[in-house]
Amino acid sequence: MAFLVFDFDVHTFFKFPSILGPTLGAVSTTVFLFLILKLVKNLFQTENKNKELQHEKVVNELTYLKSQLNPHFLFNALNSIYFLIKKDQDKAADSLAKFSEMLRYQLYECNEDKIQLEQEILYLNNFIEIAKLRLERDTLLEIDIEDELKGLEITPLVLIPFIENAFKHIAENEKGESFIKIKIFAVGNQLECLVSNSINPSFQQTEKSGGIGLHNVKRRLALSYPDKHELELDKTENTFSSSLKITLS
Repeated sequence: MAFLVFDFDVHTFFKFPSILGPTLGAVSTTVFLFLILKLVKNLFQTENKNKELQHEKVVNELTYLKSQLNPHFLFNALNSIYFLIKKDQDKAADSLAKFSEMLRYQLYECNEDKIQLEQEILYLNNFIEIAKLRLERDTLLEIDIEDELKGLEITPLVLIPFIENAFKHIAENEKGESFIKIKIFAVGNQLECLVSNSINPSFQQTEKSGGIGLHNVKRRLALSYPDKHELELDKTENTFSSSLKITLS
């Protein structure tokens, strides 16, 4: 006897060919969903791996760039302190202590991605005190660095190339002027570093003359502060200047 359920013959309904289609359909749907989930998982894993590799690449590049500090300053600083010993031993001892602090800072305190801004400022002040030992007596040196720069962090050694560049390339211009002007201050979390120095009209910034330092810091700024900094370099007939603005955390 055959039973009709909603006009379907029960015996016919449960025959193998009748249930094959729905069964295969269900299995196919399950397999398809599994493959989609597997694909999504693989995409996430690949993306995370790429991010890790990119981060590692940036860290390695920053480490390399930080290591490219100018060795000429090391030689000049020691040379200046050596000659100062014969003239003023107390001043020479003070300069040597500042130089020791600089080396300690570079070797041990610059290994973090970010450091306290006040530590960087102390390093800059020590650098200036030692670098000015080689300046001529009639050189105008204007330093205006804000003292109270607490609560902010900065990538280490991104300011020093601009100051180092000024001391390295200072020269009397055609007006007979020789000067270096440095101004560093913060408004909220916006840090500004303004540096200018007199140059000879024939001065050309090249990698051999120290331009590699500026090229280096441009790359570091791009890696550390993408879309969070503004850098302007300007050369007139008698002056080379840099203006850097960084939005700090």
